[in-house]
Amino acid sequence: MKGIGKVICLHPLGFNTPAYISSVFNLPSYGNSSLCFSVRGHPRGDCRVIVQISSPNIVPQTIFDENIVGKMGWQQRKIDISSFKGNIVTVTLYHHSTGWAHEYLGIDYFYIFHQISDPFEFLDFYVGDKIEKWKKRGKFEKSSEYSERISQQNELKQFEIYKQEAIEIAAKAKINWKSA
Repeated sequence: MKGIGKVICLHPLGFNTPAYISSVFNLPSYGNSSLCFSVRGHPRGDCRVIVQISSPNIVPQTIFDENIVGKMGWQQRKIDISSFKGNIVTVTLYHHSTGWAHEYLGIDYFYIFHQISDPFEFLDFYVGDKIEKWKKRGKFEKSSEYSERISQQNELKQFEIYKQEAIEIAAKAKINWKSA
């Protein structure tokens, strides 16, 4: 099978035992996230693909369940998973047999696409998160050192540093700024 990139081929382990791939993603608590993947069955067969998402805080939920017909070619899917934002999630794609004939499944890509509708939302989140971590007292930090470190003047300096970092990250990253 040829895809856009390198293709992973799966085959169920048994008639009732699916093959699967799984990946862990840290979803930001801002913007919108989508799971994107491209799959193709064997040209003379079909198979069932189920995608589940879970985390320690989330009971496994099926977000995709579809029969993939190989002769239809590569099928791209984009599934909104924004309702899980702010969580570290495990996304698992299961490949089930549908009859045990030509049960191969090709996976061309499998990733999270993150879209931010407002650049200021990213800036606010990034800087706020960094300042919150910066303000935490170190395990061996003396009270006087901590008080001096988190003074209002130093907080403003840190704010400017983190704001510049956020701007540089946004400039370098291929962030899709959706028009507001």
